[in-house]
Amino acid sequence: MSIFDRFQHKSALNADRSVRPALVNDSETIARIQADSMLASLQAGIDEPLDESAAGAVDMDQMTRTWQQTLDRPAQRGFRVLSALDGAAVVGFAAAVPGAPVAEVEGMDAPGTEIIALEVAAGQIGNGHRSRLLSAVTDLAKEEGAQNVRTWIIAGDDERIRFFQEAGLAPAGVMRKLEVGPHVVTQHLWWAVL
Repeated sequence: MSIFDRFQHKSALNADRSVRPALVNDSETIARIQADSMLASLQAGIDEPLDESAAGAVDMDQMTRTWQQTLDRPAQRGFRVLSALDGAAVVGFAAAVPGAPVAEVEGMDAPGTEIIALEVAAGQIGNGHRSRLLSAVTDLAKEEGAQNVRTWIIAGDDERIRFFQEAGLAPAGVMRKLEVGPHVVTQHLWWAVL
């Protein structure tokens, strides 16, 4: 059975909604969803309006080319990009990579999977796409021997925090600061044992 067959996660209520491995043809839509989600998350993490230089730094053509190149080459073990579908339309995506052990967190000192993106188009939030993507990512992670799953969340991004908290992830007590143009945001590492 191929990965395409195994990860057609269908909703019992709506068989038109599923998850499959991302295709090169998904690149432009993935780039747009990523840019929109990234800017919204950044805005949630700062107290002032997002600086125009930060918002203007998003180069859609470059992002699309990067996704095309990424999806055009064979995936390395543990690296996954999945697309969420509503009918034939791509409405979200997830990307995950092998997560290096984090020695200072008990339980995260074992092999894990890091979700580097789990994004859904704004008009599709609440339709179960994020849950299907997370389910597919964790299923694949378990099959590959990952013992935990983790993701970085910008402090203040309450919607993302709520989603991952309801999915069973919790803060690991590890944080980092990122500079985005003139803004500095704090990210916290969230995780769960698989």
